[in-house]
Amino acid sequence: NNQIDSPLEAMCLTLTIHLTSTTLKDQFLLIRRFSLVNCKVTGSDIVYLGRAWAPFSTTIFAYTYMENNVNSEGWFHWNDPSRQSTVTFEEYQCCGPGSNTAGRVKWSKILTDEEAGRFTSLDFIDASQWLDLS
Repeated sequence: NNQIDSPLEAMCLTLTIHLTSTTLKDQFLLIRRFSLVNCKVTGSDIVYLGRAWAPFSTTIFAYTYMENNVNSEGWFHWNDPSRQSTVTFEEYQCCGPGSNTAGRVKWSKILTDEEAGRFTSLDFIDASQWLDLS
């Protein structure tokens, strides 16, 4: 389990900033994604879960407790609305007052059980190649 505390001072407080500026074709060849599983988002400052620093940013929060310091929109396109069609910002089975998705941006997604499976599995990080799973 991991705890993510928001910093005290910043202009746009964001928990994740993912930079992937490859073409759409390259994106399928070089899959780069953040999958945060079983985390706890806490703090006193209002934060976004992630922002699209560049096209093709991908971040998933799963089974994460979120306190009420999460901005109700959840995600930020970093002042470039064109990124709304290229980023992947998703949530799955999160809980706590900050996990309420009623105010989330329309271009984010709540995953189904089937969709979330690949991001919550140890196979997602090729765990068998670097972790002792015995």
